[in-house]
Amino acid sequence: MERIAIYGGTFDPIHSAHIEIVKRLSENFDKVIVVPTTVRYYKKNKCMFAFDYRYETAKEALKQFKNVEYVSLNGNKGIAKALKEGLALSIKDKSDYTLTMDQDSVFPTDKLDIVKEYIEKYSNEYAIIGLNFNSESTEAKLVEEKFLLTSGNFIRNEDYQKIGGF
Repeated sequence: MERIAIYGGTFDPIHSAHIEIVKRLSENFDKVIVVPTTVRYYKKNKCMFAFDYRYETAKEALKQFKNVEYVSLNGNKGIAKALKEGLALSIKDKSDYTLTMDQDSVFPTDKLDIVKEYIEKYSNEYAIIGLNFNSESTEAKLVEEKFLLTSGNFIRNEDYQKIGGF
């Protein structure tokens, strides 16, 4: 089973925290798919740098990681589109699970097995688990919410396909 993480963001500009996240993901996953976005719907200010510049500088900064695939959506429509396209690649690669993140997400990789255990245990009820880790001391627990908006999700790909995606 290949473990794949998807990491999307504007990378405006790419900086050491972005690179550190990719480093940690690349150490804990078989493949990391990085998907840059062109727009910032959730922030009031416009991007500081043009998309082409952000794309090229991020691609250059991340080429040091051998298991990182940098994907362009050729003028995508935002983070949701980036994550959806990344999931399509993960499913095509026959991955069982996908971790999605954006540039503001934090995922403590040492808790990956706990999250996987939850989604396996509750697979008849949930296809996607939204992650809420605020610090290293965040308690691992399952809290049912009727609606969930999060950029960090742990997804069982088989169930994601059953529910028709996002």
